[in-house]
Amino acid sequence: MSEGRDSNIRDLLNWFWRQEQRRRRNSGTVETPLATLIVTCREPGVVMNDWLLEAFSPAVSGYPTVKPISVGSYSPQELLDAVEQDLPMYTERFEQMLSPHVTSPVRTVEAAWQPIPKEILEALEHPAMWYALRQLQPEDRADMLDGKPEALDLLAGYFLWWFYEKARRRHSDWNREDVTEAILAIALRASAMRAAQYPLEIWQDVGRGNYVLRGRQVYPYLYREALSAGVIRETERGMWDWRHPFVGRFLVRKAAEEGLQ
Repeated sequence: MSEGRDSNIRDLLNWFWRQEQRRRRNSGTVETPLATLIVTCREPGVVMNDWLLEAFSPAVSGYPTVKPISVGSYSPQELLDAVEQDLPMYTERFEQMLSPHVTSPVRTVEAAWQPIPKEILEALEHPAMWYALRQLQPEDRADMLDGKPEALDLLAGYFLWWFYEKARRRHSDWNREDVTEAILAIALRASAMRAAQYPLEIWQDVGRGNYVLRGRQVYPYLYREALSAGVIRETERGMWDWRHPFVGRFLVRKAAEEGLQ
């Protein structure tokens, strides 16, 4: 949905719609679809109303079937499947941790592995974190699974790089340095509260500060980007926290290193 791609998206949707119409006309025969279109989005209502439905000719009765699929955190079984694919050398260690919660047959684990810290397991339940994980060197992955701070800092850094790039692509007038500055300022203010969760006013205060991103660019726009990417999460009305505590700790250290006030 980036600016300038409207016609390309509509052309793609219309191609799929024409194939669907052809299949409906030939409903007397058994025919496998040429392809299935999967649209990933953060705002289903916008995609449905502004893109999918408007892309089809109003003269044609009936719209294609759309089946919403919610993508959330990995279940224990999905996490184990991801480990078997990307971290096969650690499969037994994860099986030891996840065996009571998976449905597939689990091999008997003879070795007694060091438990994986809960914070790491919860981080790897977040599908977006696997982009950052894949950037780690093998020795850093081993240290990360042991919960070593240096490896967690590397993981947090890659995760935030992915977030900055994601936000920049959706907001062409932003750059990584400006987004980083605002997030560091928010982390510094949150840490000063010494609380488990923080008020939304922190984002509004940073928006009123002397930073490149100001006003609505910080709240609600940057806030929504951080929420969507899983950098933060809403805990209750008007409150938020870091979805991954080690990411919050990393940001506070970076803010201190840069002397941010």
